[in-house]
Amino acid sequence: MVVSSQDAVRQVSSSASAVRQVTRLVLITLLITGATWLGLYLFEQLLAPDLGIGQFHMQLTGSAITAAISFVLIYAVRRIVHRNIARINPHFSTILSFFVIIIISLIAAVVLMHQWGINPQVILVSGGLTAVITGIALSAIMGNILAGGLVLTAFPARVSDHVFMVGDNIHGVINDVRLMYTKIITDEGMEYYIPNNAIVQGSVRIVKERPLKHLLPIIEGEHIQVIASTADRYTGTVSRITPKFFILASDDDANKEIVLANANLMSGQYVIIKDRAGKK
Repeated sequence: MVVSSQDAVRQVSSSASAVRQVTRLVLITLLITGATWLGLYLFEQLLAPDLGIGQFHMQLTGSAITAAISFVLIYAVRRIVHRNIARINPHFSTILSFFVIIIISLIAAVVLMHQWGINPQVILVSGGLTAVITGIALSAIMGNILAGGLVLTAFPARVSDHVFMVGDNIHGVINDVRLMYTKIITDEGMEYYIPNNAIVQGSVRIVKERPLKHLLPIIEGEHIQVIASTADRYTGTVSRITPKFFILASDDDANKEIVLANANLMSGQYVIIKDRAGKK
């Protein structure tokens, strides 16, 4: 219990550290953004008329700066999160990254519309073709983004959980939840992407399950003897357990690894003999 309590304290400390790093990054970015816009304003008022630079060119420059700052900030946030992901809860790090990126993107969109003198209310309320096309595009995009938020906050399965996709008969681990889709690493090591809307609407049924390695009667580091149905015997230490196989470091040859199928163990084709605790 002491070890688990220490791990919990360490995880909370790491999470707080990641939040502080992101907060510090946002504050620095705000200062840089403010200084940049002040410089652009002074340049537009004092030097642009003499240099023959028009309003259109200033808008292009401002838009390019806004987009660049947004992309750099999003990239930096993701780097901070991924750098700390080994020390903090993977689900919490994904939530932090997801909502920070949404906030940055919304702020960037508002700033860009302000720069070009676009009134969002006019676009959404007007009944023209542009409003219809914009509404359809935004509904699809926003639907997936909102669904991603629901997957992170309300869906029973969390990032790093082992799941089974019923219709596609795929087993894997939830690796990431992004703005538009959820990424799953299958047991075969392939990347599988599901639109967030499909998960929330039930088009893709996902069942949370325990990984097969947790159901096996062996653990990594355990010294065992395996007797196969063919009367073959293997003795060694379990060095690694994957979703499909478990690997023995052979006692007979230090350079040899024995790879055995988990399915054969679960089906009873292997008999496991373990060393008793405290016995050699």
